[in-house]
Amino acid sequence: MVSLIYLSHNEIESVYPITESGEPLPNLKLLGKPIGVRVIESFENEGINDMSVYYSNISSEVYELIGKRVKLEETGKLDFLNSLKNAVENSNSQEIILVLGSFLLNEGFIRELLYKWNEKGSSMLIALVPGSQKLEDLVWKIGVDVEFVEGNVKKAYLIKNNASSFYIFSGIIVSEKEFLLRKIDLSIKDYNQALLKLINETNPPFYIYTGEYVSFASPWSILNAMKMLLQKISGQFISKEAKVSPTAVLEGPVLIEDGAVIDHYTVIKGPVYIGKRSFIGAHSLVRNYVSLEESSVLGSGVEVKRSYIGPRVTIGSNCLVTDSILGENATFKPFVVTLNYDPHEAKRLGEFYIKRGVILGKGSLINGGSVLKPGTIIESRKIYP
Repeated sequence: MVSLIYLSHNEIESVYPITESGEPLPNLKLLGKPIGVRVIESFENEGINDMSVYYSNISSEVYELIGKRVKLEETGKLDFLNSLKNAVENSNSQEIILVLGSFLLNEGFIRELLYKWNEKGSSMLIALVPGSQKLEDLVWKIGVDVEFVEGNVKKAYLIKNNASSFYIFSGIIVSEKEFLLRKIDLSIKDYNQALLKLINETNPPFYIYTGEYVSFASPWSILNAMKMLLQKISGQFISKEAKVSPTAVLEGPVLIEDGAVIDHYTVIKGPVYIGKRSFIGAHSLVRNYVSLEESSVLGSGVEVKRSYIGPRVTIGSNCLVTDSILGENATFKPFVVTLNYDPHEAKRLGEFYIKRGVILGKGSLINGGSVLKPGTIIESRKIYP
């Protein structure tokens, strides 16, 4: 039976300043659940039952949600490569799927991966994604050249700066346990170089995954993951414990959790997630692709679009928030505007230009009346201006 090891580590993935330095990404909530739980649930839906999770400090909520059915191990201050070696050694299975980082993928990935591995009959196989993925949004910056006739990897290399590659290592490997333990070189302290050596010395067969793929290499990745999850909401689900004003207007897919309050004349255009005990003030407009996490507050007359509003965030009245990511306990005073369009960048990049608002670090504060330029990043616990 194949077992799955999900290993997250601050060396390989981070969404700082949405999480502070040292805080593990899998504990961050997205649509009301920790990212680590969402990763595990996606693999459970694929029929994988034997799973282990390894990262530095596992939250009590993760233990509560999946601790009874998944092996959870804290790695503390152990580095990535030694954490990987320990995880593989502790596996009871001789066939392992390694998930090196936090990824969201479409259903069917595991089935296709294992089919390809069985077809090849090899000791190891790696999953690749097309190089059309934006490099800054990828955890692994390892480009791969492949030989289609033989069906094996020709060469793996680090992608630097704005260089490109047809295919990129996804962070997912399926392998025989003993083969992997023999090939992991702990004498190499740089994890990228260690993985490059593993791939280049074994020249494994590959599987190219062309479905939707989100990894967490930067805070902007949160918007991609949020969109992927929101697209799966197919109707309007309103908790009996929520309070929605009869004058509020709900359009499209909406999920409203226990204790949420939607005040008078608010308009919500889904897909939108409204978390537990959150509050949306009168005359506000919440547009598509917004996740309002638990206990967050939108004052009256606020407009929000395509944004992640973290737990216990406060947005004062008459603010405009677009294409932005606001970390836990952050605050916008009234009349703050986030701009999301830079005409110079749009002209330079053309069709590749992506609208981006601001990244507001955990516990930071923006004073009233501020106008924030596209791409502004405010670090944790800072006051601006």
